[in-house]
Amino acid sequence: MAGSTQELEKPEQALELTPIKRPAKIVIDQLGKVYRGEKKETVALQNINLTIYENEFICVVGPSGCGKTTLLNVIGGLEYATSGSVYVDGESVIGPGKERGVVFQQYALFPWKTVIENVEFGLKLAGLDKKTRRTKAEKYVEWVGLKDFMHAYPKELSGGMKQRVAIARAYAVEPKVLLLDEPFGALDAQTRAQLQEDLIQTWEKEKRTCFFITHDVEEAVLLANRVVVMKANPGEIKEMIDITLPYPRNQLTKLEDSFIQLKNEVWKKVYGNEKTNND
Repeated sequence: MAGSTQELEKPEQALELTPIKRPAKIVIDQLGKVYRGEKKETVALQNINLTIYENEFICVVGPSGCGKTTLLNVIGGLEYATSGSVYVDGESVIGPGKERGVVFQQYALFPWKTVIENVEFGLKLAGLDKKTRRTKAEKYVEWVGLKDFMHAYPKELSGGMKQRVAIARAYAVEPKVLLLDEPFGALDAQTRAQLQEDLIQTWEKEKRTCFFITHDVEEAVLLANRVVVMKANPGEIKEMIDITLPYPRNQLTKLEDSFIQLKNEVWKKVYGNEKTNND
C-alpha cells in the first residue's frame, strides 16, 4: 500500500500539502469567455475566480461543455478572455509565453523530426546553442524513459511513447507552469496508469505548477493537491476539494480507504444531481 490510514492522518503531512503557505503563481479574476456566432452567443465561462499556488498540482474535472479546455487555453494565452484577467507571477497574460508549457491530448509532434529533435524544438526557439540544447534535451528524453529511442521518429513510437516525448518537450524549456489538456485520454489503461505515476514522480522532482484537465475522477484524485469541479451552461467553478493524500502516490494508493472516500466525494460533486443551478 502507498501508506497506512494512520500515516494519512499525520498533521505534519496535511500541513505540507496546504497550498496557502506558498506564493500565488496563477490568479484568475472574474474571468468570462463568450463565443459570438451570427445567430447566438455561447457563454463558455462565467465568473471564474481561482488562485493557484506555486508548485501546486491542480486537476479540473467536469462534464463535457463546462469550459475546461477553454479555461486552459486562456491561461496559456491561446485564446482571449471576453472579460476578467489571468495573471502569472503578477503579470497579465496577453498571449503565449515561454513560462507556460502546454501538453495536448493529441501529441502534436513533428513527424519529420526524431525524438531528440522534437524535444529540442522549444529550446531552439529560445535561442540556445546546439550543444546546450542537445544536452538539456537528452536529460529530459532519458528522464521520460526514452533514451533508447532518442533517434526514432514518431511513426516508430507507441501512443504512450509519443506522449512521453510531448511531456519531455514541455519540461525541457523549464516552464514555470505546465498546462495539460487530457494528455492521457487516448491511451490504453495500462499505459495511462504508468504515465500517471511517471508524471507524479517528475512533478515531485521538478516541482512545476501543474494545471491538468481530465474527465477521469480517479485520475484527478490520484494526481492533484486540489480538484476543481466545474459545471456547464455556463461554465463555472462549482466546488474546490482539497486532496490531502500524502505523496508519493502510485496505483496502490487507489486501494486506500482515504482515496476511495475522496474519489466518491469528487464523483458526487461532478455527477450528483442538483436541484437547481442556483443552489
